[in-house]
Amino acid sequence: MRQGERKDMPYELVYTSAAVRPFSAADLADLLKVARVNNERAQVSGILLYHEGSFMQVLEGEQAQVRQVYEHVGRDKRHWRLSVLREGPIAQLGFAAWSMGFVTLDARLVSGLAGRHSLLSNGSLIDDHSEVLSLLDRFREGQWRQYVNG
Repeated sequence: MRQGERKDMPYELVYTSAAVRPFSAADLADLLKVARVNNERAQVSGILLYHEGSFMQVLEGEQAQVRQVYEHVGRDKRHWRLSVLREGPIAQLGFAAWSMGFVTLDARLVSGLAGRHSLLSNGSLIDDHSEVLSLLDRFREGQWRQYVNG
């Protein structure tokens, strides 16, 4: 634990990654089903963004559980190029109601995906003081996307 951190503070990790191949709506539905069960079991909340093979995910909860989920994600062979954008304690959970909220910026994949949120579909996310909302908004605008080749 770093100096000035309280043990009981929630923890957040934001990362990007690239799929090794484009995901279909069925692929995403399968990924979300498993992730939601695993995150709920670990008491980790968050949100996953997807656009044409590029992912951005926010994980939040107790530090040990967040790190454990991230390490599990790192072993998943369906994606690579993991890059942590932000990691550290936060004052409060931003996505506590979602074991795994989901936003796709790819209109072709919208229909049939349960639990999809329109958080990014209309204008900017910046209605809060949270740095993570700024990161999500910048992903929506195209930053950090890593497209699948071919």
